[in-house]
Amino acid sequence: MKNYIIFILLSLFAIILNPLYTNAKGNPVLTEDEKNSLIDMRAEEKLAHDVYTALFEKYEMKIFSNIARSEKRHVEAIQNLLDEYKIDASLISEPGKFEDSQFQKLYDDLLAQGMESLEDAYRTAMMIEDLDISDLDKLITETKNEDLKIVFNNLNQASENHMRSFHSHLSDLKVDYAPKYLSQQRFDEIIVLNAPEVNKKGRKSKGNRGCGKSFKSNKKESCMAKGNGKGGSCRGSESKGKRSCRR
Repeated sequence: MKNYIIFILLSLFAIILNPLYTNAKGNPVLTEDEKNSLIDMRAEEKLAHDVYTALFEKYEMKIFSNIARSEKRHVEAIQNLLDEYKIDASLISEPGKFEDSQFQKLYDDLLAQGMESLEDAYRTAMMIEDLDISDLDKLITETKNEDLKIVFNNLNQASENHMRSFHSHLSDLKVDYAPKYLSQQRFDEIIVLNAPEVNKKGRKSKGNRGCGKSFKSNKKESCMAKGNGKGGSCRGSESKGKRSCRR
């Protein structure tokens, strides 16, 4: 019996050290689904960056350039994970170009819609964040890898802030947005329940508009979005259970 227990322990130890089961840091090797989720999410973040960059060039609204910079950092964060796990997946750096035909069609359709008018541009941006959050919600629940959970959760928080910022600009135009991918309940949680508090003068606090968090594969976090949608900076500290951004 004693020899059997020793055998089991040695076998488990060998599995942990075996590169087929773990990476250089001892983290579990990604499943094929997890690898594909990283590759697809990187393309999705590039799509957001490329669309927002094109919309800024047309309308010259600061919100698009601010959040485009944030999306670029999202792409870099996912690329860091791909590099860490030794996943070789090419990415076309040219704006608006994608190897995957589905992403190419989605980009073309979204950009064409956003070019119709400024209102349509904001609607397009809302749709992009709508899709992004919907996909991230699913990936967070599906993966058991802590590295992926950390990055996906930070991406999600940033996307929620982006959505609130775009929604604020749509509201200024007296325009509503109905979620296409998220449930109405999830959408309301983002826009209403987590919206900035209204101060005594009836004005919304800008501290959480379009702010996101940056993240690296070493799991350190810092404030990421210089762009809060209107060119402001992210300041503040965490207090009373409220999340805020810190430069």
